[in-house]
Amino acid sequence: MRLNRRGVTALAALGAVAALWFGRAALDPFCTYRLNARIEATIEVGGKLYSSTAVYRASQSREWISGMNSAGCIETKGTALVFKLDSGAVILAPNGLCPKAEKAFISEGRSDVVADCEGKPRPDGDAFALDSGTNPALWQPLTWGDDVKLISMNAERSFGSPRDLLDQNAPGVLDAGFDDNGNWWASPERVITFWRRYNKDEPYQFQVRSGRFDLF
Repeated sequence: MRLNRRGVTALAALGAVAALWFGRAALDPFCTYRLNARIEATIEVGGKLYSSTAVYRASQSREWISGMNSAGCIETKGTALVFKLDSGAVILAPNGLCPKAEKAFISEGRSDVVADCEGKPRPDGDAFALDSGTNPALWQPLTWGDDVKLISMNAERSFGSPRDLLDQNAPGVLDAGFDDNGNWWASPERVITFWRRYNKDEPYQFQVRSGRFDLF
């Protein structure tokens, strides 16, 4: 089958769009990824349901440079599901899949994360809450099933670039430092990556300390 000039132009345009669609990791000589997922979740807090979505990419170094790039490849967006509550508080749920869900996703292109992970999406942590998405002053850890219920969470294959609702639902977080007593892994520091929050010359507008507050 021969293509006319219009057909050739259309195919070229389609190829260019496809290249952009696959994003940086598909072309990066140093980084690749094992999954790229659109994640949708619904939680229950105080008897009300809240939903959030993100495109999450699990990036890693390519094998040939992994020895020199042991820290891996950092994604600055899509690392968290961001739920804005009626009270103005926000919940940050770290993205990522437990091993069973990741195996199902790689095999089938989708995962019912709640079922596959038995209610706990990640094996290494739960979620965090901030008293405000615009003027945060306090943060606290949350435990799935106690403070907040995970009603549903589904992951489906995506070819989109990582993205989330942080700018929309919690812009104050991008200008906030967190008091964590030196244990950043157990604080919101872990959820919103260093490279997304620290690329600034001025001091943080908000210094958020650990403390209990009412989510409702």
